[in-house]
Amino acid sequence: MSEKKQMQKILIPVLSKRESEKEFLEQLPENAKEIFLLLVIDTDTMLGKFGFAAGDIASGNALIQEIKKTLEKKGRKCIEAEEWGNTERKIMQLAQLKQADLIMLVKQENDFYKKLVKKITEETKIPTMEIVLSEKQKK
Repeated sequence: MSEKKQMQKILIPVLSKRESEKEFLEQLPENAKEIFLLLVIDTDTMLGKFGFAAGDIASGNALIQEIKKTLEKKGRKCIEAEEWGNTERKIMQLAQLKQADLIMLVKQENDFYKKLVKKITEETKIPTMEIVLSEKQKK
């Protein structure tokens, strides 16, 4: 069996609130057998935003449920995880723990995202796929 035909495990960290968009989900490899949906509650990035975290957690969970529902309708197996801690660390830990073959991300133009991708690519051998979404699709 060729490497491209081999079934894959994909990790999708929910970082941009755009991961549920059709344009992103259509980029999933056909051979993805398991999709891990990760929501990281990183309290370090929420400093000074008291009362903000609960709303973000609720909207993040709702987004994960929306993604899961869409993918399961297409016969994809989805596993959801909610982790508290450092975003970079949690993405790398779950990717390694679940032996992910690919980390899929919605490309963003901000320093936090750029540092995150740099650190993940430097510290893991797991490839990342950055999907550029068109502006008109933004919710």
